[in-house]
Amino acid sequence: MKKGFSLIEVLLIVALVAVTFAGIMALTQRILQLQNVVRNDFIAEGLLREGAELVKAIRNENVSSSLSFYQDLTPAATLDSTRIFALDWQGINAVAGTRDATHLFNVIAPYYTPARLKYTPGVSYQMTQGGNTPFARYFVAVYKLDGTRPYVQVDVTVYWEERGRGHTTHLRVKLYDQ
Repeated sequence: MKKGFSLIEVLLIVALVAVTFAGIMALTQRILQLQNVVRNDFIAEGLLREGAELVKAIRNENVSSSLSFYQDLTPAATLDSTRIFALDWQGINAVAGTRDATHLFNVIAPYYTPARLKYTPGVSYQMTQGGNTPFARYFVAVYKLDGTRPYVQVDVTVYWEERGRGHTTHLRVKLYDQ
């Protein structure tokens, strides 16, 4: 009598291998998606921190140039005066001590904004140069008082789309005259 595998046994082994392989492929695909999500979250957090540094640089430049600390951040030194704007490091000329025009826009519309960032490998995220990215960054600056002490509250917002869903993250910075 010959020993071997019956057709049913072979079909069961093939089905088991196919189910295992499909599970491994699904798990691999999910890991790759999560890797992209984590990468984009990491980039967005970096863009928030960079945004905070940008507005601090403007405040510092104003103070060192004997200007009002809120110059170009808010339209006036009146309570709750608000400006919505976008800028990047291109807008600050540290060598000349001057600032180029900030890019203003009129409404908060993170899904449609001129502040879409571009990326140049090895350089940075900017609005003016590089390849398109899913990220947009904008700022909302409001002149406020802390008792009698004035400050500018700046909300930095980064918006991006991933797999058809929009994501937003925020950072609030308080800038005082010092």
